[in-house]
Amino acid sequence: MNLLALREKNTDDVLKKRFIQKVLNEQGSDMLKAQNDAMRNRGFTTGGFYDNSINVQANTLQLDILKLHRFVDMSTRESSTGKHKKKSHPIYNRIVFGHLSNIVNDLSFGFSDTIIQELKQLENNF
Repeated sequence: MNLLALREKNTDDVLKKRFIQKVLNEQGSDMLKAQNDAMRNRGFTTGGFYDNSINVQANTLQLDILKLHRFVDMSTRESSTGKHKKKSHPIYNRIVFGHLSNIVNDLSFGFSDTIIQELKQLENNF
């Protein structure tokens, strides 16, 4: 592989990584916003419920939430006396798995020639 081809391949790899970072940051922020909106609409007033954050590193999106969020999302719970139905508040599963398909679609089909040109222009502006 000659030097020019290697340089072009490295540029494409950098652009792909930037695109992945961009998609994960956008979708992660949208996830947090949707989760906070759902909690606000359902009457969650305790500030501790809003202790959630995202972290994007090495092409990985990490959503940090409280275990309580998962518990509130469940519609039944099991105890020593059996299975109990309870009111569920869909503040985790529906939101996370709903955004998961957006992430897959954006990463699968979003890296188009127009996006590549936009990323190259951003790179040239710095």
